[in-house]
Amino acid sequence: MWAQWLSGLEFLPDSNLSMAQSNVSSGHMQETIGRIRQRVLSRLALQKQLAALEAGCVPMESVCTCLFPNKTFCRLSSWKRLTLEDYEVIQSNKCYLESGLVKDSDYLFLLEAERGSAKLKASVVISPNYPSTAPLFSVEVTWKTTRTNVTDENIAAMESELNLHYKELLTEASPCQLLANQVQRLLVCFDVYIDTDSDPDPDEGPSEFSRERVYCRHVRGPNRIKPYKYNVHMGIFLHR
Repeated sequence: MWAQWLSGLEFLPDSNLSMAQSNVSSGHMQETIGRIRQRVLSRLALQKQLAALEAGCVPMESVCTCLFPNKTFCRLSSWKRLTLEDYEVIQSNKCYLESGLVKDSDYLFLLEAERGSAKLKASVVISPNYPSTAPLFSVEVTWKTTRTNVTDENIAAMESELNLHYKELLTEASPCQLLANQVQRLLVCFDVYIDTDSDPDPDEGPSEFSRERVYCRHVRGPNRIKPYKYNVHMGIFLHR
């Protein structure tokens, strides 16, 4: 459609009108150029973030640091490309594949993070229409056992923080920083997941992880959901 606008053509596909009109072309030229420019800037920003993630660093813009706690205790250990075949064999991705949310044109990546013996893997789907279409995350945690969005409702809640509440991570000054902000939120949620886990068995000795943060409540409700929402004004984690 934008190509028709740029050429001065504005008619339905089955219309017999084929005469280009200069006033139609000029009327849409500025909008079209603006969209192309924004697409190029978005792609450059995405490539910059991908290069930093591959180097094991989460690139944070200064305007976005206030969205997160000052310190995270887990670390990003790996970021690499996935093929569609690789993505399909990961169990936690099944629901997104069946829902048709993953397309052949999407870019697929695997993120790995760790905190001591606790390991996290996240499959990341990035649309060519980024950031208008937010990246999609599916998470798997290996700690004592393997936990996914099917077996652990807190993993599903963690995914919701990234896939449903991502608009909280968008800033007017840096809208193309969404991917890095989602990755940072994932690391923060992983910390919360570990910190608020049930108390260790005394027979197993001291806990591997020291609790550096104070939480008003570790879990809430019959599903025992953890407090993933970070209140930037109070500096504490709350339940949704």
